[in-house]
Amino acid sequence: MRLRIKSLLEKSSAKDADGFIISEPNNIFYFSGFRAASQSVLLLLSGSPSALIVPELEFEAASSETSGLDITKVPRGGKLIDQVSTIVADRGVGSLLTDEMPLLLFSKLTEKARNVKLTVETDLIWELRKIKDVSEIEKIREASKLADEGFKAACENVRSGIREFELAAEIEYAMRRSGSEGLAFDSIVASGERSSLPHGTSTHRRIEMGDLVVVDIGAVSGCYRSDLTRTLCLGHASDEKIKIFNVVRTAQSESHRRLLPGTRCEDVDLAARRIIEAAGYGEFFVHGVGHGVGLDIHEPPRLGKGSDEVLVQGNVVTNEPGVYLPGLGGVRIEDTVVVSAEGAEVLTHAPKFFEL
Repeated sequence: MRLRIKSLLEKSSAKDADGFIISEPNNIFYFSGFRAASQSVLLLLSGSPSALIVPELEFEAASSETSGLDITKVPRGGKLIDQVSTIVADRGVGSLLTDEMPLLLFSKLTEKARNVKLTVETDLIWELRKIKDVSEIEKIREASKLADEGFKAACENVRSGIREFELAAEIEYAMRRSGSEGLAFDSIVASGERSSLPHGTSTHRRIEMGDLVVVDIGAVSGCYRSDLTRTLCLGHASDEKIKIFNVVRTAQSESHRRLLPGTRCEDVDLAARRIIEAAGYGEFFVHGVGHGVGLDIHEPPRLGKGSDEVLVQGNVVTNEPGVYLPGLGGVRIEDTVVVSAEGAEVLTHAPKFFEL
């Protein structure tokens, strides 16, 4: 944590700021190890001890989960903004960078601490967060194993007549039972014509024989997330469904080969997109081929059209081409992948069979 704070403060100084005020919970966790359950603020200052300001009911947890921070509690009936303003004034702060602070908190702080210049600056934090260290990768690796358990449960429980949300419940129970701290996002089980909806969630629809079934799930370990998608056909698949599945699987293989340090993110997307376009389905690939994964399910870097970012060692990203045909259904195959000097390491290992 100290190295992360030191690096961020060095970046802040280069922007002529006295430090950084952080309010987004995952950013607070990244720099302090504290899992904020209610609104808290982490104040990182150059030449001054860092301060964590938390509500009274969070004080014990903050004290046990962090070290090297001045922890200030907001008493019941008190206001967080008053505590922050007092600390800022006492330490003679003149300028601060902020993360994605809620507008109401930003406006109150601007009004209360009128002598402090506040500047929104999110890129500096993402420069750090998008490169995962060994401990972060291990947590995502474990979360990926838990997602694999979820897909195993999907295969064991999918059948004609089961409702989408029932299958999602079986998947989520399996991940939880295996050790997942929660869901990385709302599980997607989208079947039949609904499988053409990239974010189709799960409904009361009953799965039928011949349906395409998209299962998009993720688990959580140590606050870090995984992302896994597989597409099944319940029973015998039509020739067109088999063709689409094979096109998407080939596209994923092509984009996987380009997940190397130094590769432009747009070029990873283009590798998959060319395969899908050549098969005649270009207009039905409606999203980028991937995104970063970590404490949030969607993080930089973005692997898609127009992305000028370049992959570096330590990026953890998804690789998820898809084809979505309204009226027929959709196919998406997705893995969570670590970018390393030795090549792309796939963390999700659920099998990629089609007919079930």
